[in-house]
Amino acid sequence: MPSTRGFLLSHGYRTPELPPSTREGQSSPYDPKPADLQYGVYEDFMAERFIPDFISGDLDSASPTVLEFYKNKGSDVIHTPDQDYTDFTKSAQLLLGKLQEKNEQVDVIVTIGGLGGRFDQIMASLETLCHVQTADTPPIVVIQQTSLVCLLLPGSHTLRVNTGIEKGWCGLIPIDGSCDHVTTSGLKWNLADQRLQFGVLVSTSNALDGSAVVHVTTDGPLLWTMGLKNAV
Repeated sequence: MPSTRGFLLSHGYRTPELPPSTREGQSSPYDPKPADLQYGVYEDFMAERFIPDFISGDLDSASPTVLEFYKNKGSDVIHTPDQDYTDFTKSAQLLLGKLQEKNEQVDVIVTIGGLGGRFDQIMASLETLCHVQTADTPPIVVIQQTSLVCLLLPGSHTLRVNTGIEKGWCGLIPIDGSCDHVTTSGLKWNLADQRLQFGVLVSTSNALDGSAVVHVTTDGPLLWTMGLKNAV
């Protein structure tokens, strides 16, 4: 089975054991300040283990000490002050640009965080997917706690859902007005050339039917969301 190569974007939350690439905003689990000794030792360990390739954002809340720490570890600190875009959007755009410059191919970009806390910021995370997900970019997946979200562009999609980490629930949410023709298989409640639109029908609280794959065909952009067994 071929290995999957990916990059990791983080909103500053502690990261799981995934290959690190870039942390967004104040992208660090490390903040060298007086703290409980046991907690401090853990933070030091995590800081040394996950060194981002670059840190990007307006950096208005980033500690200068944290930035200096990662500079000394080889991370690039890239100030992107444009307030028309979120730090997540700017970091994703930078990452995609770097991959293109290096002619480097990856299978997936995994983003940790961005689906919790303030609702307006959750919506900003979803809006970022509309900015950066294209037919030419690798799939961009956003994960926090037990939720996963990605954007399905118009066309046909095959989603492998037999990895063992799936929790069972799932949903399909129109993100740009109406999706007039949506057909699925592999769900408990499948759609057959149906229209998804707020105020008409939205396929939330759906479930996987136990199949190895889910097939989705859509004529408009759809958010695919599903549950994970273990919190990230």
